[in-house]
Amino acid sequence: MKDRVKYLDGLRFFAIMNVILIHVFGLFRHQYFSINNLKYTLVTFADSFTRTGVPLFFMLTGILMFTKKDKNEGYITFFRKRVLKFILIYLFFSMIYYIYSHLGYKISLYNFFATITSNQATYHLWFMPVIILIYLFIPFLKKFISNVTRKDLETIIIIIFIFGNVFNAISKVSMIFGRELLGNFSLPNLLIYINYLFLGYYLYKYEIKITKIKIILSIISIILMPIFSVLISKNTINDLFLGATSPLVIMPTIVIFLLFKKYYNKIQIPSVINTFISKNSANIIYVYLWHVLIIEILNKWLLKYRINQPFIEDIIWMIIYYIVAVILSFTISIVWNKIVLLLKKILKSFPAIIINKKC
Repeated sequence: MKDRVKYLDGLRFFAIMNVILIHVFGLFRHQYFSINNLKYTLVTFADSFTRTGVPLFFMLTGILMFTKKDKNEGYITFFRKRVLKFILIYLFFSMIYYIYSHLGYKISLYNFFATITSNQATYHLWFMPVIILIYLFIPFLKKFISNVTRKDLETIIIIIFIFGNVFNAISKVSMIFGRELLGNFSLPNLLIYINYLFLGYYLYKYEIKITKIKIILSIISIILMPIFSVLISKNTINDLFLGATSPLVIMPTIVIFLLFKKYYNKIQIPSVINTFISKNSANIIYVYLWHVLIIEILNKWLLKYRINQPFIEDIIWMIIYYIVAVILSFTISIVWNKIVLLLKKILKSFPAIIINKKC
């Protein structure tokens, strides 16, 4: 894509705002789970409206990478420019969250390595290993997508949805109730995430109508998400039907994407907001990485003030957490991005400085 597509920038901001809200809701959902089932259900219902955020990030990745003009670069060059960047970012932020979570405890290099390769230093960093693995296959997926017909792409998306999202959910639910169904025929999560790249490219490239049936199915999905989540959450919270692999998330995500595509440019958005969105689109990755640390620190400071408060006061606290997290994560990310750009300039000019000194 030569020029920025405004509605894609808008979707990127919509997605990150939803993700921040997911993690704010998460604090309160975990608090309510064992003490107040009604409050837990209400917050879970509200949470279901935010769950298009992560799928949208995968879809936007597909659009960006599959429409990017090929510069005939080899795989090693692609790896160095794209994959290595994400690996370094993942290592750096994993280190930050690992140190924060181990304050006052012994820090082990082996434990750190085991954590970031088999788990995560904190819950939201699961996204980084997944995106790294996806990027390893981007050059090959790009060649595939450039030669596939619209009909074949539709078929692939549907097949992966059925054998991935649907069969995966049935298999995991059956295990909760002491049975095992469809496990051998369920596609791995990585393929489900890659399917979002295909879906994003498909919705971007082709004209797809927003029909009544799509809207109805989206509403039904949003209603069923919290109901199923509450039903399968027995001894611990189970977000199977709220996560990005859920079969219930895909239709609301499609509708949101199509609404942005059709109406975003028609809405009179203040120029200040438009400018902010376009200038800070590249900072979204850092907003994603920083915001959980802000929420965790904020909760550590304010937890004592909101324990055993009425539900209406908790709603106010949720709003406060959300606003502060959004403002601070964007502010820190803007500053951080400038620091990164400055370091890149210094590193690029470093060899020239050495040569000039020698001369």
